[in-house]
Amino acid sequence: MTREIVITVRPDGSVQIEAAGFAGRECLRATQDFEQSLGAVTGRKYKPVIVHEADAGEVGSGETFERNRC
Repeated sequence: MTREIVITVRPDGSVQIEAAGFAGRECLRATQDFEQSLGAVTGRKYKPVIVHEADAGEVGSGETFERNRC
């Protein structure tokens, strides 16, 4: 599968970063430099594969899945 990072800048200046083709938490590592360069992360929404990993204890219990993104 091809790995892809899509960065969308909206007219209001907000930015969305979406990672595709990454396994598990690799998407967080892949987008980390972009997030740091662009400023504070105000929300994150995880795709179902991350939620599945949370059940296995691989995602921190303090992360909120329904309002976050990866």
